[in-house]
Amino acid sequence: MQKKSTLPKIATEVILLLIGLLIVVFAWSAVQIDEFRSIPVSVFILLIGYILLQVLKRYFFKEQNWFDWIYYLGLFGVVLPVFSSELLPEQSYLIVVKSLSITLIATPLLGWLKNTRK
Repeated sequence: MQKKSTLPKIATEVILLLIGLLIVVFAWSAVQIDEFRSIPVSVFILLIGYILLQVLKRYFFKEQNWFDWIYYLGLFGVVLPVFSSELLPEQSYLIVVKSLSITLIATPLLGWLKNTRK
């Protein structure tokens, strides 16, 4: 019975991982900070889908892990240049955005590892 209950969790983590990878590819392919100031609609839809899936995961599975909040850093990093582009030099922004975007794949990867080891 425990295998059946972990299958939806693993499937959710895999979908989150794929969406996170697509967002990270966008973030890491950016060469200038201007590419983040006007986020493409496709990436925006991926971000909304990622957030909705995380909220649904929390609602349906009722399980909180220590790493579940980490993805907020990735979301913050990707949208940071949209709201404040004058605080840091351009290269610093790129480093911050690319570093924080990795958390979008770290959260589902840690969840997947946790659920497959049960």
